[in-house]
This record gives sequence, structure tokens and C-alpha cells, in this order.
Amino acid sequence: MKLLAKKPQKKGESNLADRRVERAAGPSDIRRQVNEAFDRLWQSLGKTGLAGAGPHLAWPAMDMTDESGAIVLRIDAPGLKSEDVSVEVTGHLLIIRGSRSEQHQEKKTGWYRHERATGSFYRTVPLPGYVDADKIEARYDRGVITVTIPKKAGEGPRKIPLAT
Repeated sequence: MKLLAKKPQKKGESNLADRRVERAAGPSDIRRQVNEAFDRLWQSLGKTGLAGAGPHLAWPAMDMTDESGAIVLRIDAPGLKSEDVSVEVTGHLLIIRGSRSEQHQEKKTGWYRHERATGSFYRTVPLPGYVDADKIEARYDRGVITVTIPKKAGEGPRKIPLAT
């Protein structure tokens, strides 16, 4: 496949297709075309909500709320079983993992159907220094993972006034 770039049009020159002159694409043209193609790919994946579509999207969806005395995470993970989900703390990171592997087979006279669906996710959440990582609780109920991260008593973020 040969990539071509349009020759820059001079002022007053007509833009008729039969008069168009093309030149071989240079490295900067190819780089621009590849970047544009990836930009279109990330945008289209973002519109369909597919997992891992780009740096600005994360899957599964997660809500984080700062409630009195705790930070609460709610992660959508429908269709999983509790044994398919893992929540762990490593240093100042909370790591949430899940995976699913399903198989379906049907055999009838004259045909055979076998389908497999697999998928996994991995979310990492940095923990602030004012939480008590030893008292984190997690539960899985009806497709939602809820992680409660208690704050240490009397600690938390503080506002720093700006000097003028």
C-alpha cells in the first residue's frame, strides 16, 4: 500500500481532480496519518464504551465518594461471582481485579454450537496517607463491588492558605 499526500495548492491554481498532482508521502505525513487514525479509533471506542479504550476511559465504571469517616468505592461488575473478584492492598495502592470465563455448548441433530466469553479487569486506586488500610472492607452484592476505606480519626486533608 502506497501512502500519498496531496501536493500543496498554490494561490490561484484550480482544484480539479484531473489536474491534481500527488507526491509520495514523507515520514511526517505518514506519522500524521497514523496519529489521525489512532485518534479516530480511540474516539470511536470511547463512544461505544469498550474497555481500555484510551487513557481517559477506565473500565469497569467506578464511583468514589467521601463519606463521613470513610472513602467508599462502588465498582460495577455485573455477571461475576464473588470468587471471581479480588481486592487487595499493596503499600499505598488498592488493587481490584475480576475475571470471568463462561462456556456454552449446545448439541442438536445436525448442528453443534460452542461459545466462550472471557474477560478481566484490573483497577488500581492510590490510597491517601490518612486512611486506615488495615480496616478496609469489601463486599460484592448484585453486580456491585463496594469497598469501604475508613479514615484515621482526626486526620484528613487540610486546606493550606495562599500567602499574598
